[in-house]
Amino acid sequence: MCLIESGLVGGGGGGGGGASHPLVAGLVLAGLLVIATGISALLVHPDTPHMGLCCALMGMAGLSIRGGTIYMLIRHAELRELGGGETYARDFRMMAIEAILWGIVLVVAERFARALHDRFFANVRWLTRTGVDLAKGPPKSETLGTAIWVAKRVGTLNLPRVAAMVLAFVVNAVLGALVLFLVLQAQSKGQALFGCFAAFFVSTLLVYYAFPRVPAAALFLSVPAAAAAGYWLTAGYAIVYPGHAGLYFGNALPIDYMSAGVPGAIFGYYLALHWDLHSRVAENA
Repeated sequence: MCLIESGLVGGGGGGGGGASHPLVAGLVLAGLLVIATGISALLVHPDTPHMGLCCALMGMAGLSIRGGTIYMLIRHAELRELGGGETYARDFRMMAIEAILWGIVLVVAERFARALHDRFFANVRWLTRTGVDLAKGPPKSETLGTAIWVAKRVGTLNLPRVAAMVLAFVVNAVLGALVLFLVLQAQSKGQALFGCFAAFFVSTLLVYYAFPRVPAAALFLSVPAAAAAGYWLTAGYAIVYPGHAGLYFGNALPIDYMSAGVPGAIFGYYLALHWDLHSRVAENA
């Protein structure tokens, strides 16, 4: 279900070889994700540089459904709280560490995906392939149009590259966390996966317009960063209902953020990229 349950984060029960567990878990996860990314990239070629990674993560989301929700972890911690100690807060802090571990795994997989695409699958066909009618441009939604207009105004600040990367990373994490408040109010697996996907799809789509020259990896990494910060905050909120966290971040497992939130960010980034390229071509026509 998640690494914390199997004791891979924090050495489980504190046995003799527990200190090596996070390293072993990280290496195994990175290896498996790299292999799945390579196979997926071969199957979806020619598509966007990150579509192989996206498919691998979405496959992981399908597998995570068998693991269930976060309910039993919180319920277990709640029952142990009755015997004293701070099991609930400790578990959420450990899940924050796990989210950071997922972020490191994501860095490895993302670099591999880009290198694989540049070395073997480099092409420009994906720039013109999309499921929307680019001849009409972005949807004429007043809300979306206003949000994109505001994002573009932020993008005119013309910040240095490093400052823009840091700011884009932070803004995407914060905006994604705010959208999560709207779409992650239940623990059901479908709601958790949809909420993580939708939140970072919307946030990344808008942040791209504000920071169009920022590397995609900076926006993708904001997903595990938001999860880690959210879990750390949740550790300070008491349980409201049996088996339910005191804050909405605790309605999803770390693997839910990784396997649904990152694909949402990938879809949001490349959809915004398609719309932006089309609008630039239309303006210069």
